[in-house]
Amino acid sequence: MIPMRFKCNPGCRTAILMHVKAAGVLCFHCCDNRSGTRDARLALGKKMGADHVINAARENPVERVKELTGGLGPNMVIVTTGNQYSLQQAIEIAPRGSDIV
Repeated sequence: MIPMRFKCNPGCRTAILMHVKAAGVLCFHCCDNRSGTRDARLALGKKMGADHVINAARENPVERVKELTGGLGPNMVIVTTGNQYSLQQAIEIAPRGSDIV
């Protein structure tokens, strides 16, 4: 499996999680309470196939993803929000040579 961090908003973007999971990708679903996210969204991500869920209001997603990938970080990060903070986290999480979409 290719480790990948997946940042998801509610609604149709959750479908992305289902598709990448079906392709055999190890998925991390991360939500942030700054945008009004509730724990129910994390539960939905888990139900839709996320291997790990991360509440960014309770733990550092950069550190957690690196911990879960053995310090390597993901090969790809998909950011489905337009928020600048999420993009900055993606840059911090993605190791050199990986893709940010």
